[in-house]
Amino acid sequence: LDAKIRKKAFNAPRRISKIEIMIEEMEEQIALLDEEMMANGSDVGRLIDLSKDKETLEEEVTNLMEEWEELESLMLELGLQPGTL
Repeated sequence: LDAKIRKKAFNAPRRISKIEIMIEEMEEQIALLDEEMMANGSDVGRLIDLSKDKETLEEEVTNLMEEWEELESLMLELGLQPGTL
């Protein structure tokens, strides 16, 4: 196998763990933004800013989930179970 692919597969479990933590933290931030949006329901300008922040975080979560799926697929292709390296 290509050395780059082997390295990526070798590092996949650690990266997946980091991704899980990052997603959890971002989801907590999204929940806080939701709460802040509720508290600022009449301030349209603030709602727009909060909505943009929330959208950015949701896009980052989506990207991280895609990377997570890619890493797990790579590990399965190589006959490795996620979490076994």
